[in-house]
Amino acid sequence: MLYIAVADGGSDGFPVSDTDPLDNGQDLGTPRGKILRIKPLGNNSINGKYGIPADNPFVDDGDSKTLDEIWAYGLRNPHRFSWDTGGDGKMLIVDTGQAFIEEVNLGKNPPIIEAQCSQCYDNARHH
Repeated sequence: MLYIAVADGGSDGFPVSDTDPLDNGQDLGTPRGKILRIKPLGNNSINGKYGIPADNPFVDDGDSKTLDEIWAYGLRNPHRFSWDTGGDGKMLIVDTGQAFIEEVNLGKNPPIIEAQCSQCYDNARHH
């Protein structure tokens, strides 16, 4: 499996309330603001150049606009990620946050994101 981290393509962060003006992190029809999971040697993608694992969370969700490659969504700028190999096997995602706040996101399969931060950013339009 190959996991690919993609930033949301937002703005420069000013004003803070407009850092993802297109809501890419929440839009399941774009790869922006997501962790994607593919099989490089597969061929069941739209272009046949790679595979999409059958157990990805949004495969066959009934919405033709949803990208089957999505593994996790709602991220700002996933900088690095790894797995908790000694515990629950959760994915740990270092996400460059908004308003100068960094966060670590935890997720399992399917990766339900839980933000862990010293001061979490709360914006009603993103919830």
